[in-house]
Amino acid sequence: MILPDGTGTPFNMLLHFEDQPEGLDVLGIVEWSELLPDKVIPFAVDPGGNYFCFDYRASDTAPPVVFLPHDEVNAETQHVADSFTELIDSLQD
Repeated sequence: MILPDGTGTPFNMLLHFEDQPEGLDVLGIVEWSELLPDKVIPFAVDPGGNYFCFDYRASDTAPPVVFLPHDEVNAETQHVADSFTELIDSLQD
């Protein structure tokens, strides 16, 4: 995945939040979620623990995909794709 700043990063894994074993904290998302902007929902992480998110601030029905660094408080999101479909279509081997 090529980010808007010209750097590249791969997906490491998709996230899910149902039926987690007790005590499992998916990459610190529980604690870190307090730092996420409202209506920005992570769905995947890269190997560095940065988040790919749906940005529902822009649209309640067709959110764009943004990239959010995990190690910066109040980090700015980077626009990655206008939709999840566009994101999938842009992936490379």
